[in-house]
Amino acid sequence: MYYKLVNLKPVKCGIEEMSDDNHCVVALDNIGDIKISTVFLGINHQCDDGPPILFETMVFGNDQYDYQQRYSTWEEAQVGHQDAVKFVKIKKAKEGMEFGKSKRELDI
Repeated sequence: MYYKLVNLKPVKCGIEEMSDDNHCVVALDNIGDIKISTVFLGINHQCDDGPPILFETMVFGNDQYDYQQRYSTWEEAQVGHQDAVKFVKIKKAKEGMEFGKSKRELDI
């Protein structure tokens, strides 16, 4: 099933109604060399019964930060993005403690 965003709300549509303009970035943050990206997917990734899964947060730039979460609504995606930012900051802080670096040096 395909979806487009109308006023930040997912609405079912046909594939012909989807466009590159409709694949929206919910949020994007960089912390040092790490990128946190949350986007609207436009395709339902739900494999079971339940609400459609249409948004995704991923962390890029370090294989040790294996992180991916998916959501049903724009609001959940915004909250989830902030959770991912916190996750990365905590991981970077722990790494810094191991190497004796300050938070400023870690860019958090």
